[in-house]
Amino acid sequence: ADVVILESTYGDRLHEDEDEEKILREEIEKVSRNKGVLLIPVFSIQRSQRILHLLDHIQRQGGLPGGMKVYFDSPMAIEATKIFGKYRQYYSRELADQAKKDDPFDFPGLVVTRQAWEKKIIRKDKKAKIIVAGSGMMSGGRIMGHAKEYLPKPSTRLLIVGYQAKGTLGREIVDKVLNQVQDDVLVNIDGVRVEVNAKVRQIYSMSAHADQEQLLKWLSKIKGVKKVILTHGEDEPRRVLGEKVKTRFGLEVDKPILGEEIEYL
Repeated sequence: ADVVILESTYGDRLHEDEDEEKILREEIEKVSRNKGVLLIPVFSIQRSQRILHLLDHIQRQGGLPGGMKVYFDSPMAIEATKIFGKYRQYYSRELADQAKKDDPFDFPGLVVTRQAWEKKIIRKDKKAKIIVAGSGMMSGGRIMGHAKEYLPKPSTRLLIVGYQAKGTLGREIVDKVLNQVQDDVLVNIDGVRVEVNAKVRQIYSMSAHADQEQLLKWLSKIKGVKKVILTHGEDEPRRVLGEKVKTRFGLEVDKPILGEEIEYL
C-alpha cells in the first residue's frame, strides 16, 4: 500500500497483561461482602457477550456467591446475543466446544430484563447483585438510570470494560475518580447532579482497539508504505503514535482534523 489509514485510540499506551476473569471475580467478591451492586456498562456487540461468557464460566466453576443474580438489562444487547447464538459455526474452538453442552451466554442466576418496567424487579432485589447494561460509555441507555440510583452508594462498584470517549459520562467518571482530578465527584445524569461514592475500576485489555505496539506490528507487515494517516484517536495518542511511526519506520505521518479533506495524487 502507498498510504495506510491507521486508528490511534491507544496510540500512547500498552495494554496491561490483565486477567479479566480474576478481576471480575475480585469485584464480585467485594460487592458480595458489602451487599452492594456491581455495575458493568457494556457495548451491545462483543463486550456484552464477553462479560456473559466470563460470568457463565465463573458460575460453572463454583457459582456466584450467595446465589447472586445477574441482571442483563439492555434490549439491544439481548437481541445481539440471540444473533450470536444463531451463528455458532463462527465461534472459537473453546466456545464451540462449550456450546455443544450448554449456552455459553446463559446460566443459572441470569435475569434478562427486556421491558423498561422490569427495573422495578432490579430495584426490589436488596441483595448483592450484578447489573450488565448499555451503553458502554454511559452516554445513554438503561445504565443511566442505574447510575443515578447506585453511584451515590459507597457499596457500589463500577467496572469499566471499554474505551471511554471524551464527552461521555463514563469518561467523566474515569477522569474524576480514577485520575483523581477532584476528591468530591459530582456528575450530571439526565439533568440531575449525582454524587459518585462508588468504587471505580477499569479493565483495558478487553478493548477491541489495539495498543501502540500492536498497531506498530500491524503496520510493519505492510510493504511499500510511503505515508500513514492517523485517525480515530485523541490528540495526544495520535501525537505519540505519529512520533513512533516516524522514528521506527521513517514514514511521513498526517493527522487530519475533523472535516479536513486530504488529496493524494
